[in-house]
Amino acid sequence: MKKHLFVPILLVIFPLSILIPINYLAGDTENIILNGDFESGDFTGWIPSGNTSVVLTAGSHKAKLEGSESVSIITQTLSPKNWMCLNLSYDIKTIVGTGGNIYVSLMFYDGSNFYSIEDYYNATMEVNVSYNLLARWKQDNPSIDPGSVDLLAISGMITPVSTSIVYFDNFRLYCPVPDKEPEPIVHTHDMTCWQVWINEDNNFEFIFWWVYKNNNWVQIYDIEGNLVWETDFPKDEPHFEVDLPDGMYKVQTFHEAGQILQEFYIGKP
Repeated sequence: MKKHLFVPILLVIFPLSILIPINYLAGDTENIILNGDFESGDFTGWIPSGNTSVVLTAGSHKAKLEGSESVSIITQTLSPKNWMCLNLSYDIKTIVGTGGNIYVSLMFYDGSNFYSIEDYYNATMEVNVSYNLLARWKQDNPSIDPGSVDLLAISGMITPVSTSIVYFDNFRLYCPVPDKEPEPIVHTHDMTCWQVWINEDNNFEFIFWWVYKNNNWVQIYDIEGNLVWETDFPKDEPHFEVDLPDGMYKVQTFHEAGQILQEFYIGKP
């Protein structure tokens, strides 16, 4: 379980008792999130708090959250009978300012403890996110038996104090049709850096996608072009931290030397 989200979880617990759970029927391919596209023009199905609104942009309604002195959050509780078959997808547009964090959180409860899956954002972007919950559970909570918990809530948040703005749209939580033969996995992408952020230990923290083979090189150079850190991480360990002094750095990734897959800059004050 990620270590930096205990406080936001506590902020979400209080409104949950007044929400009516949405039940999931086995084999249902429909979206079990109520008003996931916000096309009702309001927060029907959600509990909003802080600086939140539903806005019409380019012909589509979206949830808009803005940074403020308190947490801005939209939350919806769900109680599927078998969450382990579910896939989550949503659209997010972030305009990142200073301070605070933006993230989407799925919280689970086993009767005594909370566990979570979180997607963090610290850069301005507009993307669609999609993944299988069981696969992400094994990545984020590898030592916890997933059969002992119930899906509790999904939330989009900006924590205080932040000048950021985030737009959410098209939340979908659905179960693929059962008894359907799984389609073979076709690897059409090389490893890709999905997220980088500065964690509570003041270290750079990386997560990679589409890692299906070894020989995954990451090299980090300082602003003068000197190599200051490198690793060849195995395919089953795509999440790691890098302890470097404050400053700007260039990151390069590759499978084979000289064939750069990604090149981008990171930094901390």
